[in-house]
Amino acid sequence: MNPGNTASLLPRGATLRSAGRRVAAAAAVALCALFACPALAEQAMVIWKNRECGYFILQMKSGYGIFRWIDGPQPNDGDVLEGDFRSAGERLVDNKTADVPTTILLYAFALNRSAIATRMPAKCKALPDYIPFKGR
Repeated sequence: MNPGNTASLLPRGATLRSAGRRVAAAAAVALCALFACPALAEQAMVIWKNRECGYFILQMKSGYGIFRWIDGPQPNDGDVLEGDFRSAGERLVDNKTADVPTTILLYAFALNRSAIATRMPAKCKALPDYIPFKGR
């Protein structure tokens, strides 16, 4: 074997140039997979909150959700949150407005405002200063 002839290490019929292209393509695919953003992350805006009962409503592209605040700073009206809002269980999401993380729990999801307004927790409705969410 001739040490200066690296082409002999390639599969039969392959050239150094075609092998380099395959390596570059494989590296590009690996980098894309490594740095890909989570597919479930979306942004939503707080459109109603009640600090006394600990619930708030998010408006998302896919609909509306009632969430219970668990930990971290409570979101305010108009705050933009980013994360996975459609999955069950506690979720750590980013409050983009306040630049802090907060933990929330999905209570109910609906495609329109009137449907989400009817699903407000009884705990919130029982408060003396409860201001209902309008379902227009």
